[in-house]
Amino acid sequence: MLRLFLKEQDRRDKLCYTLILSGAIGNLIDRCHLGAVVDFLDFYYKDIHYPAFNIADSLIFLGITGLFLFRKKRRH
Repeated sequence: MLRLFLKEQDRRDKLCYTLILSGAIGNLIDRCHLGAVVDFLDFYYKDIHYPAFNIADSLIFLGITGLFLFRKKRRH
């Protein structure tokens, strides 16, 4: 992932790789410091429960989604 980040020239892709790496490092810090990744964002709507997650997970999700969307736009 770091190699892709360093080779990338497109600013949007570089931002997406930054988000992914930041989230991964955040989860790694939790895992090393606490022995587990703490998921503290937990949402319910009526009887529907969305899986718990944390900020690092959100950054990873946003980075991957951004890469997918930006690359899809470049193809068309």
